[in-house]
Amino acid sequence: MHSLTPEYLSRLSMPPRLIRLVAALTEYRGKQTLWAQTKPEVLKHLRQMALIESVESSSRMENVEVRPKALIRIVRKGAEPAPHDRSQTELAGYRTALELIHKNAAEMPPTVNHVRQLHHELMRYTPSGGGNYKQASNDIVERDATGATIRIRLRTVEPALTETAMFGLHDNLAGALDAGEVEPLLLIPLYIHDFLYIHPFSDGNGRVARLMTILLLYRMGFEIGRYISLERLIEESKASYYDSLSLSDALWATGEHNHVPFTEYLLGIMLAAYRELEESTAIDLEHGARTRMVERAVESLPVEFRLADVEKRCPIVGRDTIRSALTKLKNEGKIVSVGRGPAAGWRRIS
Repeated sequence: MHSLTPEYLSRLSMPPRLIRLVAALTEYRGKQTLWAQTKPEVLKHLRQMALIESVESSSRMENVEVRPKALIRIVRKGAEPAPHDRSQTELAGYRTALELIHKNAAEMPPTVNHVRQLHHELMRYTPSGGGNYKQASNDIVERDATGATIRIRLRTVEPALTETAMFGLHDNLAGALDAGEVEPLLLIPLYIHDFLYIHPFSDGNGRVARLMTILLLYRMGFEIGRYISLERLIEESKASYYDSLSLSDALWATGEHNHVPFTEYLLGIMLAAYRELEESTAIDLEHGARTRMVERAVESLPVEFRLADVEKRCPIVGRDTIRSALTKLKNEGKIVSVGRGPAAGWRRIS
């Protein structure tokens, strides 16, 4: 499609900030082997946390309720979802698809068939199943409180053209990778942008896009998605995610769009993940990683919150560790306690 055609790639804009992002990410890729050799137990623990956070955040971005007990039962213990429970089927489907990538990325080149396979795994537990392209238009629309359409934010590819568009997208990606004239990292956001514009499935397009981001990173030697949840970082910055997509969408249909906003956003997410991984390998395995999880939860909660709110965001962290982390934040002047008794809670200080 448009972002990966030879014509578009031949005039690809590369401002200095993108060059710096690529250089920093390439340097971090070289550190992966060192961390694997010197911090195997840390990485093992981070893998477990990343899987849970990825499933949780990706589901929340689709407005799916994430219940802590179900999250732990399905993701950590590998249990089957309860029939007819949408939240559980979505959790289990994303878990299955993500585990497939973690285990088999080396044997999964980015092809049309593998995209459809991931969608099939994603929708495995739903009544409709997955792997089939959309049969009706699925433009992205903005609605008001009553559900009425305010405006169309993105006109996606028509159903009759979807299969052709998907083959074109993957042929262009393969051609760009074979030619080797464009930095491979830049091809990831270009691919994801075009995929989202095609919107090939009736449901689950955002989740498949996130899965393909992780798969493409694996294929290019970047294993960050195994240890740090990219989905969580995207959820935490989802306003910027949608804004950058919107800026890059303009004129896409004519191939005159500006890829830089979304490219910069997605590469920035990858860099933030590597920096978090670097920091995590330098702190105490158990207590440090779980304390950081609590701190991230506090940052994402409303200004005033309660202990129960933190527990919902950190289902694998014990209450004593949460209390200890909150006390630490209080001593650092980042939160203050408010109220007493049953109404007791916390307030984050800007």
